[in-house]
Amino acid sequence: MRFAIPKFAGPVLAAALLLAACSPSNTDAPAQRIALDQVPADAPLPAPAAQPKGAVWVSQAHSASFGVPGSAALLKLACRIGAGRTAMLEYTRLDPADPGAEALFALVGAKGIARLPIAAQRIGGESQWTGELPAVDPRLEIFAGPATATLPGAGMIELPGSGEPARLIAECRRQGAPPATASASPALQSLPNVASNPALSPADR
Repeated sequence: MRFAIPKFAGPVLAAALLLAACSPSNTDAPAQRIALDQVPADAPLPAPAAQPKGAVWVSQAHSASFGVPGSAALLKLACRIGAGRTAMLEYTRLDPADPGAEALFALVGAKGIARLPIAAQRIGGESQWTGELPAVDPRLEIFAGPATATLPGAGMIELPGSGEPARLIAECRRQGAPPATASASPALQSLPNVASNPALSPADR
């Protein structure tokens, strides 16, 4: 069965095709520019920089720094004598920190696990991660390595075994007044399986 096409359908169909050809296509629309201030606040942050090669412990007067000689240190330990001649060991992870931020500095090493309190403090005109504990705190001994030290946002650094941090801690303890009572500081947490400790190389296990 054939359908008859009205005589007026021809001009109508031609006009419709002409309008469709004149209509702008979506693919011809100009690219939209997005200003940096329009990026969502919860956009993922860039990954922390990898630890540079050649980092070592270097001793100074009443302090020790870990980093590449001639470059900015990655980690610094310093002894100071506080009120009542209490010996305090200050540890600073030299990485920018948001003002008012607080975190736990997680260290995993051959001697166990330590989570040290750390917070943002103004140092040299910018906020850096800094914390301190009494020099007699046994958790500080983990800095002698080998250990991994992880801070949220600053990434992880690998501390090799070294006598420099141990000497600094021992010297700091000698300079301070002996504690009046036994230290109630928490001890290092033991590793459940030393063979699976990621902070140790196969030669150290």
